[in-house]
Order: sequence, then structure tokens, then C-alpha cells
Amino acid sequence: MVLRALFVVALLVSWVMPVAAEAAPPEYETVGGYFFGEASGQEGTGFNISDADDIGFWTTFRGMGGAGQLGFPISRRFVWNGRPTQVFQRAVLQYEPLEKRVVAVNVLDLLHDRGRDGWLKSVRSVPPQLANADEKGKSWDDIVAAREALLDAQPALRDAYFAASDPIAIYGLPTSAVEDEGSHYAIRLQRGVLQLWKQDVPWASAGDVTVALVGEIARDAGLFDPTGKDPRIKTAFQPEVAPPPRPAPPPPPKPVLPQVTRPDTVPPGIHWVDVNLSRQWVTAMDGDTPVRGIPATTGKPGFSTPTGTFQIFSRVYNETMDSATIGIPRSSPEGYYLKDILYTQYFADGGIALHTNYWQPASVFGSYPTSHACVGMRLQDAAFLWDFATFGTPVYVHY
Repeated sequence: MVLRALFVVALLVSWVMPVAAEAAPPEYETVGGYFFGEASGQEGTGFNISDADDIGFWTTFRGMGGAGQLGFPISRRFVWNGRPTQVFQRAVLQYEPLEKRVVAVNVLDLLHDRGRDGWLKSVRSVPPQLANADEKGKSWDDIVAAREALLDAQPALRDAYFAASDPIAIYGLPTSAVEDEGSHYAIRLQRGVLQLWKQDVPWASAGDVTVALVGEIARDAGLFDPTGKDPRIKTAFQPEVAPPPRPAPPPPPKPVLPQVTRPDTVPPGIHWVDVNLSRQWVTAMDGDTPVRGIPATTGKPGFSTPTGTFQIFSRVYNETMDSATIGIPRSSPEGYYLKDILYTQYFADGGIALHTNYWQPASVFGSYPTSHACVGMRLQDAAFLWDFATFGTPVYVHY
């Protein structure tokens, strides 16, 4: 079954957000974050996500799957319950000062506590929350197992839940049974609602699973402003004028094929790869002759690319990279789960490789270290190195 990245909120049947007939709204990098105009409904406006004040909303948004998982922002950053908060179509993120990190809020648990289950059921087709009184005295693992077993009633919903990079961090635990809502089956989670469609509708085909827009549901249910009279909350949900994009830094002066000296650890007359960390530059070498210069982005502070002479020992044409495999939880600020990373060539322990990097803007290549120790480059450059190098090709990394 397919978990579609659709921006749908369940009504008695459901409705689809209107799509502007004009060109796609602006979406671009800003200073310390990113601007999205998709959900504003007004040309030239939208909402900015940033890591301003050292609060990692933008970092957490990317780590949890970005717009494909959480939807677009529908609010500015604002203070709610004493904490910085930002609302997205499918999630509410909030800064936890004790943990010093941004986390997803248990939106539907809070609406239950405020007595909104009746409204959720009648207006948004959200199943009511179970009492779960029998959980007292049980271990956390037993509670998780029992809650997740609720998904077994509809395997497609279970598959969609576990398809998330970190289901508990993103959705929380199931809090209802699977219920038949007429046009679809639905199960309530702490931070979301999964919907399995029984028939074709304009936004989904029979058998598809969608995720309800719980951020919009929370807004419409009055979670942030029960009286509807708080001007701060009203302003928070008003689109802001599009800020200026982040200016591209001037490229540092460097020749296309910089001077490279072959180290004694690399035999003469063979293909090898030179990685210059000071210049953020890769050079494909044939003996002592530069063949191609490649702007790159290497390991950032705390994740430095190791130096020395290595050899390519593994090559994967299309790789999936999961931070959990190197001890970084996917839901942490430094976490990631990235698919379709092409032309990956591993040369050092710890998952360090030459590969395509499609998630950083062009301005970082040849200028800034941004990776978790790998050597990332643009698609055409990674493709060239894939054909140029092979198993055993030396990779010399230095400053």
C-alpha cells in the first residue's frame, strides 16, 4: 500500500486543500532556514522555518522527513504554553527547554484532555481515544506492544505506520481502535491519524493510506486559542511577507584543476582521488595529472572527515543512508534517513563515502563543510567519479 504525501484533512468524508491555478508558490533557502509559500494562499507570502535563537525547528523538520512527512508550515514561530512552537500541516513542533531540543507535540492527546473528542469524531472523523486503564503497572515495552497491536486490524495501516523513519517520534503510539468511517478506515495516534481509503476519492485511490492534517485540525479545534480572542495566536497563523533569500556566498578563488601533489602513499601512474578539506575540493587524478576538479562538501565540526590514504572498498549505485546505523537517532537534531543517494563509494570505516548530495543547496559545494563526515558532491560529479574510480582506488584526504 502506498503512504501518499497528500495534504488532506478528514472531514466527514474529507476535503482537499485548493490548489492555486498560478505558478507554484515560492520555496527557497533563507538565512538559517527555509521559506515555504505553499500553504499561505496568498502570492508572495508564506511561513519561514529557521534555527533562529539556536532552536532547531528547521533542523528537526528536515530530520523528521521535511514537508513530505510533516507537510508545509501553516504558522510562524510563536510562544504557546510558555514554549516556542510552530505548526505544520501534519504536526506541531515545540521546543523542550529541559531537553534542549524540538519535539513533536501529542496534539490529539491534548485535544482529548480538553474534551474535544466529540468534535473530532463528528467534524473530522477521528476515532475516540481508548481509556487504556489496564496499562497501569505495565512496562513501557508491554505498553508499546499492546498499542501497536491495535494496528493489526488493518495491515495497510500498520505498514504505513512502520514506514515512517521513527514512528513513535513522528506519530506517537496508537490511542484508538481501527474504526470504519464509511469511506475509509481510521486509527488515531498521539500525534496523527492514519486513513485507509475503501473507495476512490479525488485525492486518493481505494487502498491508499493518507495522513490527516492534525496541525490544521488542532488550529480549527481551538487548541492554541480556545477563546478565539488572542491576537498573538491570530497573528501567528497569518502568512508573513516572503523574506529575502539567503545570498549566495561568493565562490572562493580557486582554479578548476588546482595544483595537487601525489603523496608517497599513492603509487605513480594510477587513478586516485584527492580530497582537500581546506578547499572543500576533490580532484580526480591520473598519476600526477589532474583530470577533473569537483567542488564538494565534507564533514562539519563534530563530524570531521578522517585524514589519510584510504581505498574504496564498497560501491553502491543507489544507497539509503540511515543515521541510526552510526549511532545517531533519526529523531535527533543530527538524525537523517535519506533514500536514493546515487554513486556511493565507501572508503573509510563508519560509513564514510564519496556520494551524491542532493539535499544541500549548490552554494555549499566548494565552500562549506556540512556533512556527517562523508564527501558529498553534485550528481554529475559523483557520476564522473563512479566511472573514474573502482574497488581499490586510493582516496587521499588532507587539509
